[in-house]
Amino acid sequence: MITSATSRWNISLSAWIIQDGNYPDFATGEIVEFAVEYYQLPETAVEPTEADVSAQLVGEMAVEFGYNVVAEKVLETDEITVLNVGILVYREEAAQFRDFAVGRRFRTQLAFGIDPYFYFERDEAWVSGDS
Repeated sequence: MITSATSRWNISLSAWIIQDGNYPDFATGEIVEFAVEYYQLPETAVEPTEADVSAQLVGEMAVEFGYNVVAEKVLETDEITVLNVGILVYREEAAQFRDFAVGRRFRTQLAFGIDPYFYFERDEAWVSGDS
């Protein structure tokens, strides 16, 4: 179970994600579920740490919101990297943060956005995990 002291998250949502039909329209007060994609902000340092996993909002950056995080790498494959920052977030790229093995923690700055579901446009075997 992933728990977080942060109870409110600022996560960007690009209009094209709704316009492409990847999600239905959202309404104020509605509860929705979605995956969260992370983006490493340009020129941010990455350093090892043993601190607790955390995410602290540092302000709006263009369309996305930046967080100082202590992240733990929880999964790395040829297609995806998953981090725990208090919630699970992913990036559809292999070997993000190469210097850190699964289970290791590090400090950096990330931004978060609602997952656009690019993988639904690919072979269904990849989505289901079948070979």
